[in-house]
Amino acid sequence: MIQWAQTHQVRDIVLPSPHGIQDQIEARVQSLARLKFPNNKKLQKRYAKAIRLRYPRWSYTRLIQCIAVCAERREMKVNILKFYKNAGPFEQSVEIAYAHLQHNAPSP
Repeated sequence: MIQWAQTHQVRDIVLPSPHGIQDQIEARVQSLARLKFPNNKKLQKRYAKAIRLRYPRWSYTRLIQCIAVCAERREMKVNILKFYKNAGPFEQSVEIAYAHLQHNAPSP
């Protein structure tokens, strides 16, 4: 990510706050299980467990800290902003970028 940012002459990197991300992921897993097996709790549990086993349980806080350290070494600024909208990746990216612009806008 940092190499890409350097290549494209990015000065600021905006990342979502890791607060509550595990809860969001778990809610998504449960939602997928309910959609796949709407009337069968046993299959929902089994399906949710299979999804959880497929993906590693990352420490998002540690990941963000590593990105921040690498960025600071290359004199890039890292902003960690909270967002609350439950939307897809594109909408979340737009929301984070917009929040960053508002956060760094000069005062009138």
